[in-house]
Amino acid sequence: MAIVTERTRRREEEGESVFVSMTDLSVSFLFILLILLAFFATQIHPENTVPREELEKALARIEALKLQVADLEKQVEELLLENHLLREILAAKDMELKQLRAALNEQSDRIAFLRDAISKKDARIDALEEEVRTLELRVAELEAEVDRLNRRRLDPLATYLQLATLQRRKFLEDMKKRIESTAGIKVTVFSEEGLIRLAADEFFESARWQVKREINPEAHRIAVAIAHAFKEVLPPYTLGPQSRFDPDQNGAFALIETVQIEGHTDADPIRSGGILIDNLDLSSRRAADMFRAIRDEEPGLLQFLNLRDVPVLSFSGYGALRPLKIPSELSSEEVKRRNRRIDLRFILQSPQSEREIERIRQALRQSGAEVAPDE
Repeated sequence: MAIVTERTRRREEEGESVFVSMTDLSVSFLFILLILLAFFATQIHPENTVPREELEKALARIEALKLQVADLEKQVEELLLENHLLREILAAKDMELKQLRAALNEQSDRIAFLRDAISKKDARIDALEEEVRTLELRVAELEAEVDRLNRRRLDPLATYLQLATLQRRKFLEDMKKRIESTAGIKVTVFSEEGLIRLAADEFFESARWQVKREINPEAHRIAVAIAHAFKEVLPPYTLGPQSRFDPDQNGAFALIETVQIEGHTDADPIRSGGILIDNLDLSSRRAADMFRAIRDEEPGLLQFLNLRDVPVLSFSGYGALRPLKIPSELSSEEVKRRNRRIDLRFILQSPQSEREIERIRQALRQSGAEVAPDE
């Protein structure tokens, strides 16, 4: 029992000792705190302090600024959203613009194509209008000539010859267009002389006469064009199995006597090493070879006949015997160049009486009547 009491007493003493220690510690802490407060109090200066009223105003200002910042942040968010929407709209507009540009380019190409087509059509219209004007001029000339002849009451023979000459002008122009469009060369029509002239220098070299395709392809190409033009133009003006008389095409009843392929040269002597004799030989060879090439291309041309029942197609060579009347101011070389030529001369039948005129008309009508129904 005494042992228990002793233990209890010791425990109470130990508890009191702990309490005393805690009290001392608390007093020490308070003492240190007082020292610190005293130190901080010594560090406070009046100039570093502000009145409470100013502090409250500053705090209120800060709160107002915070509200403004919040409002500005909200505006920024709205602007960012609006900017996003505008970017989407801009992207859509960019896409639309690209599509419009593509459509514009397509339309521009289409417009360019249409303008080119219109330009070609305009050129064709101009050509047709020019042709119409030419035809109208010819018709007017024929009508004026007919009217003049009717008013003057010329004799039938003179009337026939003049109308036939006008008709020859028509088929000479027709021949010219066909040869130029097919051969791609320039030819000249001399209506009064009844001939078409080709510059020989364009398809014959000096002292050369061959027209064969393998030797002189250019001359052969021109001969082919002439052959095709003969085939198309001669039928209404000739007799024979290949002729096709039509009064709408040949209202003057003009009848071709001869279509002569004429060779002409300049006056310079031949220098060919003995192959050719002279210019007569050269011109005759050129005309003959041109005749052969035309005949070989269209053999039926020899069935175009005249009133004597012989082929109208023929040839001849004159060398330098028929020089042209050329202005004296031209150079000698130009004079020579112009004389080197191939002429296609169309000689009409020249009746000497009304009876011969009727004979020509009857022969042409008979030629037209012989055309088979299925032709």
